[in-house]
Amino acid sequence: MSFSSLRAVVRADAGRYVHLLELDGTAALQHEVPAVKVLRALTICQGLQATLVHRVGHELVHWQPASAAGRVVRLAARVLHFAANRFVEASTGISVAERASIGPGLYIGHFGGVIIGAVTMGENCTVSHGITIGRSGRTGENTRPTLGDRVWVGPGAVVTGAIHLGDDSVVGANSVVTRDVPARATAVGAPARILPGRPSFEMVVYAGQDDDAGRAASLAAWRRPEIRLDDAETVPEGAGVAGAQDA
Repeated sequence: MSFSSLRAVVRADAGRYVHLLELDGTAALQHEVPAVKVLRALTICQGLQATLVHRVGHELVHWQPASAAGRVVRLAARVLHFAANRFVEASTGISVAERASIGPGLYIGHFGGVIIGAVTMGENCTVSHGITIGRSGRTGENTRPTLGDRVWVGPGAVVTGAIHLGDDSVVGANSVVTRDVPARATAVGAPARILPGRPSFEMVVYAGQDDDAGRAASLAAWRRPEIRLDDAETVPEGAGVAGAQDA
């Protein structure tokens, strides 16, 4: 169990909420010390509360102490985490599996009906309310979705099965995604259709994004003419991800 890595990931999660609160003008945070900013975000953002509980549980699952005393401490911590996790699920409507592997900077925009199973997610992903991301009904380990970095999942979406969502991809509101989504593409509809060349750059916001080498490389690839496909599937007027930029 690495407390230093846990601290770094939690700092990234909290920093994302603090940054978005400042952008939204929810509270006058600019002149407050960092600790007060984080405490305010933790108090008013249910998504951060659920994420923090998940981070602790994830570390406990993978902590294998060698000594008998360490194993007793782990057992006690697991019991306490179980109680905390059930309380957070009941109070926020957010359930994040402790075995989910999620990169730093997770942002859950709204509370209520958020189910994230034992999936793999990259850095700085954003999920909205009423979503389900998890395994399909089949058995085996290779039935869980994998999300890349900076993926945006809209309200009411379902992402399930052994699929991969590429970096900077988008899942539109109320979409049902059961197949791969390329990097910098959007999936809309039920079942989802893939619209190439429609990335999440304007939807996923976080501090330091202009200095993020991975984002810069993806943005450069999107701007290359040979990457911007012209034969994208068409959708009816008004369809897509409209109304989903609330996170």
